[in-house]
Amino acid sequence: MIECARLAPRAVVYGTDLDPQAIAVAASNFAAAGLSAAAQHLQVMSCLDFRAASPTLTITNPPMGKRVHRGTLEPIIVGFVEAWLALAPAGGRLVWLSPLPQITDVLFSKAGCRVDFRGAVDLGGFEAQLEVIVKLVDLA
Repeated sequence: MIECARLAPRAVVYGTDLDPQAIAVAASNFAAAGLSAAAQHLQVMSCLDFRAASPTLTITNPPMGKRVHRGTLEPIIVGFVEAWLALAPAGGRLVWLSPLPQITDVLFSKAGCRVDFRGAVDLGGFEAQLEVIVKLVDLA
């Protein structure tokens, strides 16, 4: 988020996390970078509850680590993809690590999205796909 705020100083930067400590650390990082005004958009909340208007670029690392049980991951990931598809405008981009590409590929394909990049990433024994997805049309 810091690099995005620096590279696009007029951009509105939002950040969410369920962990208040993660939000506090992010706010400290913004302040240390001289970007404390942008920190007002950091919120303790689920990404599934985020409703900011038309994010043109979404960069996320979805939950897939030790805190998430493998059996509960699919509803979270599907919910995130559906929420992003509902919020992002045509031309909106998503840069993320997909822990379930076999499922998310189908969702993006049905929504008419384009994959601009895909590459395998080994997260210490857990595989994910680094992807850049472009939403081509607004969904009705």
